Amino acid sequence: THTHTHTHTCVPSHLTAQVLYPDLPRGEAEGARACVEQDARVAECLGAVGLAQLLSSLGLDTYQQDWLEVLSGGEKQRVGLARLLYHRPAFAVLDEATSAVNSDEQGRLHECLLEAGITLLSIAHRPELRRFHQFELQLAGDGSGAWKLVPLEASNGGEGAGTLL
Repeated sequence: THTHTHTHTCVPSHLTAQVLYPDLPRGEAEGARACVEQDARVAECLGAVGLAQLLSSLGLDTYQQDWLEVLSGGEKQRVGLARLLYHRPAFAVLDEATSAVNSDEQGRLHECLLEAGITLLSIAHRPELRRFHQFELQLAGDGSGAWKLVPLEASNGGEGAGTLL
């Protein structure tokens, strides 16, 4: 499956829908218990990425016309990471996915994704992210298309660690 990490801001929606995208929130037809379970899982994912305060101030059912105006850059990235935790894909390609998050929190977010069993393929400029990966893909800048995969000495590079691009 393909899960977007960017905030799905083009459609007015509730906070729950931002995490569930591209899935739709469960409705009354599926039963109250299914809705409660889904909301609990969404809240857990938001808390895991450091958005518990946003959750307590807005709630899951707050409807917003334009999430671009409501969320900061770091909050948008965290909602995208909560989406990954909710869907738990086998792997995720992260293109500067934590660039708007302070560097102290960035490592915790990557650890959270790895603990969820998600293999990370990262494009990042912050060298401290190397510790969450086993390999670095080095591309030749001469137009030849040459590349090499270089093992990294990663302090956390065990199961689930991916490739740093």
